[in-house]
Amino acid sequence: MTRIDFYELPDKDLDASLRFACRLCLKALGNDMVVHVRVNDAEQAQMVDELMWDYPKHRLVPHDVIDGESEAHGASPVHIGWQEPQHDTGLLINLG
Repeated sequence: MTRIDFYELPDKDLDASLRFACRLCLKALGNDMVVHVRVNDAEQAQMVDELMWDYPKHRLVPHDVIDGESEAHGASPVHIGWQEPQHDTGLLINLG
């Protein structure tokens, strides 16, 4: 059965949402899950990509930005994109 969780963050700004998404990704990776972070567009994907390169501080969340134009599927366990996920199991984080 599909499980859906909703989170209401006390801090409503976009940066807080992006940091929370990174924390969820780390938790999922600790449970050997693949993750798709769905964003609105390429600009938001870039923001998430930049954050994951140094999250948590001096580490990184292994990820790929999936642009939908290439045939190559990301080899990393976390995908960031504004289209349908390229895998059908794991965690979907919808920031869109």
